[in-house]
Amino acid sequence: MMSEQKQKSTYELKQIKIKKQAKLDNEQAWIDAQPMIRKRVKAFALGNVFTLYIYAMIFANLATMGQENGVMEFDILLMNNSTTVPDTDGVYPPSASEPKIMNTPLVERLNTFFAIVFIVEFVLKLGGLGIKFYFRDHFNK
Repeated sequence: MMSEQKQKSTYELKQIKIKKQAKLDNEQAWIDAQPMIRKRVKAFALGNVFTLYIYAMIFANLATMGQENGVMEFDILLMNNSTTVPDTDGVYPPSASEPKIMNTPLVERLNTFFAIVFIVEFVLKLGGLGIKFYFRDHFNK
């Protein structure tokens, strides 16, 4: 009885392996059938340089958003080099009359820039990978 279960599980594992290989073969055939421009776009969009650039843009966007929403207080750190928090007469956040490092037009321009960068990334990856493979990558979900 034990040997029958073992044989059955071995057979099932072989069938699963065969199905996975057939799926990979079908995907590779689909990729090989694509035009050369799509292959080049895919190679560029999945390349190390482009990926590192996108990572840098993500972190820069996080820093900008943190500054915009008051999560990061760069202006306190840059305007007062001491370890104490400047006196704001008990009012927090500081009044609008105090100087700010990030002004609104600059933040809006940076947000627009980052939005354009991420839209271009989406279009390149979608064009190179196709919808099916784009959403298979957990980084794109």
